[in-house]
Amino acid sequence: EVRTGATDPSTARRVSGPSDMGWNNGKDRGLVNYSKRIILIVRFTATDSIASGVSRILFGRAGSDGNVDLDDKGFGFIIDVLAIKGQTHNGSSVDEDDMAVTLVAGTTYTGVITSDGAGNIEYFLDGVSRASSAGGPTGDSSGNHNMFNVHADNTGGGGGSQILVIHSLVIGVAQ
Repeated sequence: EVRTGATDPSTARRVSGPSDMGWNNGKDRGLVNYSKRIILIVRFTATDSIASGVSRILFGRAGSDGNVDLDDKGFGFIIDVLAIKGQTHNGSSVDEDDMAVTLVAGTTYTGVITSDGAGNIEYFLDGVSRASSAGGPTGDSSGNHNMFNVHADNTGGGGGSQILVIHSLVIGVAQ
């Protein structure tokens, strides 16, 4: 769980790397080989929503990266006042894809992201394809951009907390 305070600014985050999650892509542990097929499955609940609350579920971060959008190769979900988007970075630019869904606070969802190894990303929510991008990463990540980060930001007060609960996470990398 990541939970912000009720005042502006307030942030919270959790960071997990390969040793925490037990995955290995067959290369240096500091790298992700995006030329392999990768599937990320995450069950999550956004338990509160405030007018300025943003949560991020991102794969491909460095441990020192702050609570910001992707700045290197990777992909994930952005939840902005319960509107969910997919986000991918190919090493040069970031791409956001509207999934045309507004989440219901307190409801648990299963989000799946597939990366085919050729730069094509597809975003699913509860088994339904919601968006895709041809701007995904390929090749190796930058060094140590191999982390899974969960962020919650309360950037404008709003009298409440931004809370995101991760129930389970699976990352599959084709060998």
